[in-house]
Amino acid sequence: MPPLAAGLAIVSAVLHVGWNAAMRGASATARFVWVEMLAGGVIGIVLVLTTGDVHLHGALPWALLTVGIHVGYFLALMQAYRSGPLSVVYPGSRGLGVLLTVPAAAWLLAEAVRPLTLAGIVLVGAGLFSLVGGRRRGPLRQYGWTALVGVTVMGYSLVDSHAMHLMPPPLYITIQFWGTALCLTPLALREAAPLKVTTPALAGAASLVSYLLILYAYRIAPVGSVLALRQLAPALAPLAAALWIRERPSRAQVLGAIVVAAGSALIMFG
Repeated sequence: MPPLAAGLAIVSAVLHVGWNAAMRGASATARFVWVEMLAGGVIGIVLVLTTGDVHLHGALPWALLTVGIHVGYFLALMQAYRSGPLSVVYPGSRGLGVLLTVPAAAWLLAEAVRPLTLAGIVLVGAGLFSLVGGRRRGPLRQYGWTALVGVTVMGYSLVDSHAMHLMPPPLYITIQFWGTALCLTPLALREAAPLKVTTPALAGAASLVSYLLILYAYRIAPVGSVLALRQLAPALAPLAAALWIRERPSRAQVLGAIVVAAGSALIMFG
């Protein structure tokens, strides 16, 4: 993997686990996600106006498709965080996402997987499942929603990887944020939770930058390798959960984080 793509994926990972911790800490309300998407969308418009590149190049259907998948992603993520802790839901969903994306990308996008990269991906998957298994068994719905989040991660990863060859990332991500916010508006308006702005707005900025970095990484490296390296974020999830939400990671989760880091290093040099 090119060093630039690896760097983009790592920074994206740190930002990604940050906004997820903020969302979980805010009880994963629809209003939180709504403000997050609106704030990111505003920043996206500024980026589009700055770059001046507004050519769709026939990619609008792909942009609308990722909006639909992201709506499902956030709905499932909200339910997962309401039924389970960050240190289980986050690594479980991201781990399943990468394990599904790599073979899907090899099949649908004809992306080659080198032996060292494959070994790293296997380690990432093993480490993530160790992270998930390091806690007392939770309610069945927790794992069901977590699995659904993983499936949507695979879906939008494949769509985004293809779309990046058709349209500029700032325009693409701006469409995604505004489209998702529009679809979530009825749910956010019906919700009784208090409307807070500062934390979800900061989460929106982190989410947009994280997503934008990963989209640029898709332009210069295979989607499977990029997504797997981004799994450094689940390795940080137990630490973020302990510091932000006062969750206590188990030994198995700490071991899983080390295995994820080792697998990510193999992917970087694969």
